[in-house]
Amino acid sequence: MNAPENLPREVKRSLKSRRGCVSYLLGFLSLVVLAVPVGLIRSWQAWRRGTEWKIDWRTQPGPASGLKDRLRIDLEGDIPIRSSGGFHRRLTDTVVRIAEHLRQQDDHYHHIHRIPGEPEALILPVGPQIQELGDRLILALGQGDLKDRTSVWLTFPARRAITEVLDPETYDPEADGEPEGLIESSEPRWAAAITLGRVGPSTIYRIAMWIPETSLPTVDALLRRLDTNPAGNADGRR
Repeated sequence: MNAPENLPREVKRSLKSRRGCVSYLLGFLSLVVLAVPVGLIRSWQAWRRGTEWKIDWRTQPGPASGLKDRLRIDLEGDIPIRSSGGFHRRLTDTVVRIAEHLRQQDDHYHHIHRIPGEPEALILPVGPQIQELGDRLILALGQGDLKDRTSVWLTFPARRAITEVLDPETYDPEADGEPEGLIESSEPRWAAAITLGRVGPSTIYRIAMWIPETSLPTVDALLRRLDTNPAGNADGRR
């Protein structure tokens, strides 16, 4: 409703200012009213979901792995969001132990991912230290810009440059057939691809690992330890 034309200018300004304040207040109250049921819904979803860590994995032997003398392990984890930090630490410890088991003297680790909107993939040389691999992994798991993105971890001999196997300007781990195409063509000593995203009250982790066939018993035992959490879930599967 417009102010009458015959009112003094100061009165008109005051009315407009008051209308602006009222509109702002109504908008703020609307947000508060909407936030209450949203918060209740999320709390109910988290309560219904529970605290259990739901982890499952399977292996693809032989030619199905895409690499000679390699196994591919596909793991999916459904973890409550409030437990994500603890799972990140447990997952990092598991990967570090796998790296220790597979360790060769001249191993060098590499981390590759592509942030949406960036002109090229980021190639981050991790180096030969397993501790550095663990530090880089737990940092990557906590980065918000990697949610719903795939990060690739490759292990090569020190003499092999990562730029020999990919072009950062054209490579995209999210492209069709990737990162399998890169891993199968470059034949790393071992590799992993990790994707995580939020679904309701859970963080969903999808992890693929390519490992030597002879290392399966040790890696399987480590995955069973990963699948042990305070809720008592310890039924790792292959």
